[in-house]
Amino acid sequence: EDFASEIARQDLVGRGLDIALTGSPRFKDTFKVDWRGNVLFPHYNKNGLCGFEKKNHNFTGFASGAFKGLWFSNFFLTDKVIVITESAIDGLSYQALHKIKNARYFSIGGNMNEDQLDLLRGAMQKMVGCEVHLAFDNDPDGEKLADQVRQIAPPGVQISRPLPRAKDWNQDLKNKFGLS
Repeated sequence: EDFASEIARQDLVGRGLDIALTGSPRFKDTFKVDWRGNVLFPHYNKNGLCGFEKKNHNFTGFASGAFKGLWFSNFFLTDKVIVITESAIDGLSYQALHKIKNARYFSIGGNMNEDQLDLLRGAMQKMVGCEVHLAFDNDPDGEKLADQVRQIAPPGVQISRPLPRAKDWNQDLKNKFGLS
């Protein structure tokens, strides 16, 4: 394992995300590590790879000159739940906290654009009758994002709006383990 990968692994563990989760079938190969130790969460749109979220210790960013699509976990035919979060780290954290067996995870990487709404609508349409968790941050921006998704949800989708106790799901996870 190279130095950058070790830095990234330590950052994920420092966020409460262990290798059992990040290497699980749900999340395996859904992120990469760059030469600086940034964890890169790729975003895709209808044309393929379009950008990536970047995370490192006390750093969050998005690839410059890129476009926001959706980051997503691996899919399985048994999936019945869609969890939508503001960041991929929050998606991983939500799973670590709730241990949902049949959930697909999507991250928007912050504020949402029209293409992302279209992609989310399509994801919900492909899982007729699914349950959708709008697991955005516990703040006014999170509520605004939840409202945007509620407006485009197809009929028959069951929507819930779980709220983290702290600002976001990763902070809840770090609080659970006494991490700062």
